[in-house]
Amino acid sequence: MPIVAAEAKAALAAGQAVVIGLQSTGEAAADAMQLEPGQMCGFVSTTRELLSRFVTQHFPVRYEPGLNEPAGAT
Repeated sequence: MPIVAAEAKAALAAGQAVVIGLQSTGEAAADAMQLEPGQMCGFVSTTRELLSRFVTQHFPVRYEPGLNEPAGAT
């Protein structure tokens, strides 16, 4: 990974744009769902799984009765 950062910095210094793409095979999402080879579970969206994990990890929230109710709700 250090070579990627060095090349990106060199490109930026040369006035070029840098785009770094990340790809996933979906294996981590399948592992998180505890799927076994050959199991059918419906459509698995790795993007949704990654976003869900990111939000849960970086923006944890707690539910507190009365505090999380919409305005005017009883």
